[in-house]
Amino acid sequence: MSLTKNQVVMAGIGGFIIILFLLIFLGVIPGFKSANTDPRKTLEVKLTMWGVQDSQKDLEPILGAFAALYPKVQVEYREFQTFDTYNQALLDALASGSGPDILSIRNTDLPRMINKIIPAPPSILSFNSVNQLFPQVVSQDFVQQGGVYALPLSLDTLALLYNRDLLDQKALPVPATWDEFMSDVSKITKIDASGNITLSGAAMGGSLKSIPEASDILSLLMLQTGTQMVSPDFTSATFNSKEGANALTFYTQFADNRSKSYTWNDGFSNNLDAFAQEKTAMIVTYARSIPEIQKRNAFLNFEVAPTPQPKDNAKALSYASYYGYAVSKQSRHASVAWDLLSYAFTNKAAVKSYIDSTKRPPALASLDREYQQDPALGVFARQALIARSWPQMDADLVTRVFSKAIEDVNNHVLTPGDALDTARDQVTGSMVR
Repeated sequence: MSLTKNQVVMAGIGGFIIILFLLIFLGVIPGFKSANTDPRKTLEVKLTMWGVQDSQKDLEPILGAFAALYPKVQVEYREFQTFDTYNQALLDALASGSGPDILSIRNTDLPRMINKIIPAPPSILSFNSVNQLFPQVVSQDFVQQGGVYALPLSLDTLALLYNRDLLDQKALPVPATWDEFMSDVSKITKIDASGNITLSGAAMGGSLKSIPEASDILSLLMLQTGTQMVSPDFTSATFNSKEGANALTFYTQFADNRSKSYTWNDGFSNNLDAFAQEKTAMIVTYARSIPEIQKRNAFLNFEVAPTPQPKDNAKALSYASYYGYAVSKQSRHASVAWDLLSYAFTNKAAVKSYIDSTKRPPALASLDREYQQDPALGVFARQALIARSWPQMDADLVTRVFSKAIEDVNNHVLTPGDALDTARDQVTGSMVR
């Protein structure tokens, strides 16, 4: 059957239209790609990410969740073994304009790092979302003027580790208050005729020379007694108050050989070594210390309890120390980087895989509630919900200054009040420089 000229023309037009729609659907013709195609699925960029405590293997569940959203975005992760090494490399990289897209910051570091990082776009992550998804301390540490500057995967807190055998031998309860703690310490401590400690009730009262967490324990005691650490406008330190001096006095009594609570001194031992060797019955430390203790003594019979609280304190609190991930101002892909943090760090299934793999306490509030009865992480999960910290312009300086204040009191060089006056001046100096 022969076709008329009009039929041939119409058939040609129809074929052209079919081919045109096919090309539009496949996205071959620029500007006509199907509106149903998610641009995130085709975006091809590379993100660099630096961290301290996490390895590439640790982050596999997190990066895997992100890959489901951005399958063609590469994430290159660089791990550092120590914070000091990381911090120096980061400062050098930022100074040369070659810093990572995503970087780690400590929970106390926002005042120091805020000019180097960029907050999440409100369309990606809001303050209200963070407040609902994470414990209060995360908002207090990483949110400023409504802007969200970092998110954590894990949240560690100070806890009480105790030798069950040593407490059982004296039929002592696990101390829930600091009064009970002092009572247990005095009943466990053994001192020989020469005044040497042969068995310590607790690793408390020392400086950084023997207790790496000394500054944080002092901060905990200050916060528990209601000490205001800094002024509301963040221009001066204010911990040199009556409450602050009382906290320092309480802490240093355990290293004062004139005190009935004397149980420790900087010459005794390192706190983790002493605990692993069963030379001390109790230590206050972080979850991250537990693997180190187990390496030193795999057969040590110890358990974890919440940090003691003041007897009359109606509102219990713990002290937090953890890392968050932030997006650098130098990043050329800040929106994509924040998508990674917002989507993957709040993905419950991915974060749960991360927690189960690393054995670190969770940061997501929903997982904190889920892990509350976990034998290893339960105490830390419960404490995350009542955790607090305080902002510091130079956390390393604070650590050194607090340790020096402890030493000066222990060596009877200064009174607690005078030691804190000196510490206040030094910390204030770092805030106004």
